[in-house]
Amino acid sequence: MIRTRRKMELIRFLSGGAPAGALTPEEEAFAAQWREQTGALPQNLWQEPPAGLHLILDEESETPWHEEEKISLFALFGGIEQMFAEEGMIFDREDVKITNLPYAESIRVDLGERPVRICMEVSSFMYWSQVVYQQTYLLGKLYFEREEPEKSRRVTWAEELVCSALCYRALRWFAKHWESVRPLSEWALEYQDFFLDYIEEDSQLPGTGFLSKIRGYEALMAFDAEAAEDDRMRDYAEEMTALDKAMEGASFAPLFKLRAFSREGRHILETELYQAAYPDHPGIQYLCDLQKTILEEGKE
Repeated sequence: MIRTRRKMELIRFLSGGAPAGALTPEEEAFAAQWREQTGALPQNLWQEPPAGLHLILDEESETPWHEEEKISLFALFGGIEQMFAEEGMIFDREDVKITNLPYAESIRVDLGERPVRICMEVSSFMYWSQVVYQQTYLLGKLYFEREEPEKSRRVTWAEELVCSALCYRALRWFAKHWESVRPLSEWALEYQDFFLDYIEEDSQLPGTGFLSKIRGYEALMAFDAEAAEDDRMRDYAEEMTALDKAMEGASFAPLFKLRAFSREGRHILETELYQAAYPDHPGIQYLCDLQKTILEEGKE
């Protein structure tokens, strides 16, 4: 049996990437199957837009787009959009350009560009778990903007938690529905376990619990500004894990309405209004209770 990592090497080799070395008879059979499958795919596979977002590959990316990476990117992107739809979050028709900056310090959404540009940071689009995590996070950021673009209503610390927790939801979705994500599942059906492994490894990284330790409005706003610019994931990792657990079985859609319940110009939630509007939503209750804890010793 060919191990999943070896299959990824073979696919890169077959599409003109890095050499894979001498092939065993079993690997030769896999290569023949892969050529047959990809040869049967329509040549414009990566030009067909999903139902809402239309994905465009940035030809000025720092790394070239190998054939199998194009297939992977569009297959995963389609799955993420399906997961969003199942959460009750539908994107309107819009072009989105994907850029890969493998040596960048952070991933981001460039809203000022037309079309809007999503900047990822992956060494290979064959690392499907990482691609799903980054794409989901960035599409979550984009969805917040499409729900309410007014900057004065942003609540960055809460939005970071929501987008990060949504990534875990997406990884579980792919683990559950992997067989339907073709042709990727046909290349490596056993990869579905890697999505859950990614969650386990990521959740075990040490967090600082910094967000929960903040007291007072000014300190929260200082954190908010830094979270908008830097990679502060470890400073809210524990809180994100708590939100993820609270969200089991609940829809993410109401969390993406949070800007409608923010205090304009103050970048905090109107907790009483938000909790009253969704009294039975565990994720909203968690965010509001967390903010109350942070602000109870400080003055707004």
